[in-house]
Amino acid sequence: MENRCVKGTSIYSCTRILNPKPVLSRINRGILNGLVLSYIFFTSVAFGESSWNYRLDIPGEGGVYSNSRFRNAIAGAGLFVRADHPAGGVTLGYNRTRINFKAGIGDIDQDDWFVSGRLHFQPALLTGKLSTRLDIYRVDNNDPGDFTDDVVVIAPQVSWINQNQSLYFDLGYAHSIYRHHLDINQFTPTVGFAFNQKYDWIQLRSYLIHSTDSLRSQGKSETIAVEAKWTHYFGHDMPLGALENIKIGLLAGERVFAVDGDTADVFNLSNTQKGSVSLTTQWALTDNQKLLFGFSLSRYKNGFVGDTYILPLAYANYSISF
Repeated sequence: MENRCVKGTSIYSCTRILNPKPVLSRINRGILNGLVLSYIFFTSVAFGESSWNYRLDIPGEGGVYSNSRFRNAIAGAGLFVRADHPAGGVTLGYNRTRINFKAGIGDIDQDDWFVSGRLHFQPALLTGKLSTRLDIYRVDNNDPGDFTDDVVVIAPQVSWINQNQSLYFDLGYAHSIYRHHLDINQFTPTVGFAFNQKYDWIQLRSYLIHSTDSLRSQGKSETIAVEAKWTHYFGHDMPLGALENIKIGLLAGERVFAVDGDTADVFNLSNTQKGSVSLTTQWALTDNQKLLFGFSLSRYKNGFVGDTYILPLAYANYSISF
């Protein structure tokens, strides 16, 4: 047996493993690339060239870990291109993250690739809009143990929103494939509803996560968390003439190896997230340019070494629509 530390985007873990050897990914890269190209080709042919709307997002984040024995700081930036059509859409994204470590541990550089395809339907027997979505993630980094490198996530979702956009349901699933024989299966049932003449929106989501290897998952084969988000829209009466909305988020419970479809984030390490709070504001610079500022405070625990720490994270996003 030997000690091996693995590192990634949001959490850090050390565990004991038995003579690990690098193995090939169980999903061929050619298959993944084929899925991505098929989505782009299918949507471009099916929807034609008219009625497209485009948006460019440039996100960035940074934070300094508090009370962590191993982590010092995190910083990242990315680029996302979104194309929407009345019948569906496609999103392509890339994010680069760097984590600075303490105690002589080498820093981690990580590349996250993301593609999402969407199709919308209006069935004759069902009022409102029915949508299907498929997200594909690929995570690559310089983890020397290969435990958080070469991660592939396939995440389908089906959703429905009523005609006046005041009630929403979805059911999401994510299958995450890690090296060294670890699979993660995640279900995320979600409900959302509007009130106060649709100036306020509540979203409730459960994270039901199963791991095929409890040793790699902090000794837990099952984790459950509940997330609540409240968004208030100001309409035409925007404070300071530019504040469009404010959002407050709360996560309670525990989750390990989670996939967040709202933020296109893969938590590809085994530390247990023990909860978080967040505050986000969105500002209108012009009719087609938006600026988002946010702050979150998350608590993590590495049960293998008894390390509990806090991550205060500031983030921003500039978006422009065409």
